[in-house]
Amino acid sequence: MKRQYLIIAADFWADLGKRFVSLTLFDLLIFKGGDCLSNLLWLSTVEQAPSIFLSPFAGLLVDRIGSGRLLAGALICKCVLAAALVFSVLPKAIITIYLLFICTSLFFTIGRLTIIPLLVSGNRLISFNALNERVAIAGAVTSPFIVGWTISQIGKRAAMGMAGLLFLIAICAVVMLPKNVAVLESEPIPNSKPQNRRNWFSAYRVIFNNNQNLGAYFIVLGLVLLGGGILNFSLPLLFKDRFGGDISQWGFLMSLYQAGAFLSTLLLRCSAALSLRRALIVTFVSLSAAMAVLGKLTPPFQLSWLMVLFGCGFTFMYVLFESLIQKNTPASHVGKIVSALLFLRGACYLGGTLGSVLVLKLLDTGSLLLVGALILLVASMMVKASGFARHSNFHPKKLP
Repeated sequence: MKRQYLIIAADFWADLGKRFVSLTLFDLLIFKGGDCLSNLLWLSTVEQAPSIFLSPFAGLLVDRIGSGRLLAGALICKCVLAAALVFSVLPKAIITIYLLFICTSLFFTIGRLTIIPLLVSGNRLISFNALNERVAIAGAVTSPFIVGWTISQIGKRAAMGMAGLLFLIAICAVVMLPKNVAVLESEPIPNSKPQNRRNWFSAYRVIFNNNQNLGAYFIVLGLVLLGGGILNFSLPLLFKDRFGGDISQWGFLMSLYQAGAFLSTLLLRCSAALSLRRALIVTFVSLSAAMAVLGKLTPPFQLSWLMVLFGCGFTFMYVLFESLIQKNTPASHVGKIVSALLFLRGACYLGGTLGSVLVLKLLDTGSLLLVGALILLVASMMVKASGFARHSNFHPKKLP
């Protein structure tokens, strides 16, 4: 095996360890905790806030110390924080440590995205990223159910021990990466003139002014993320209150969601002959209807089928709009747009969470799902009224 592929292994084991940590805390604070709504609000906020506030600083840190060192340092911090969670009892202490854990995960993700171009030549970069995505989805399909069942059998302390062991394996993979990466990382980066805040905003305004479609893509993608944030917040409450499920059953549902996400990658590859505008409208309307009826379901198997639909639909739209944005962004501005995408994702998910809390203060979970369905319906109307998708040059079959 070529040593470049070790970064895929490191990403896989780190993600599996992160899943042990997140599902263990989810079981402890949501399914077994006393104040379910408050704990879910804190967990959702903690998972989105770092991407909003720390992404620019993480990028600066990568440029200063190098992505290889950042990857190893982030994984070491993950091991230490997993050990700290073993001895944490109070919910506030657990959430504080989890916030630090999510921050290190953000640094790991940015370090991984930065180091791959140093490991792989430009001609092979697309196929390499495609392989990494397939491995990640395969792990996401199988691991939630396995991890959830394992947690229910071994308990909190052993689960955190498993997470620490997986992070150690990921560290070994990072250490074994080709040494020539350090040479590439040590090359000096030309200093650019500092920009004030006005010029910084002007740079973004110029990008969007030069491409009218780009603004429409961001608006519709924001509605997708907002609807997804409402679903992510309301689904655990619905699952606990109506079905009384445990962490192993929840892991099974998450596996079904990831199975739908994998299906969406196949649809993107074979849907070149379809009208993009029509496909978007059908997807939005289907997801809107599914969210509207989700609060009315009683048999658990109906929820299982909808999880596949949600995973397929939301992943299809996110990958599609992300690709449209990348395709319509000049090469010299890709970094700015990627930062804007990270900010948009965190802000919309966090906005969906906070808005969900306000709705639940007045109404029930079923009504909250209706709000999410309405948001997706508005997105479908925007696509129908706008001509941006009709005139797009995007070809799904070109995706890896």
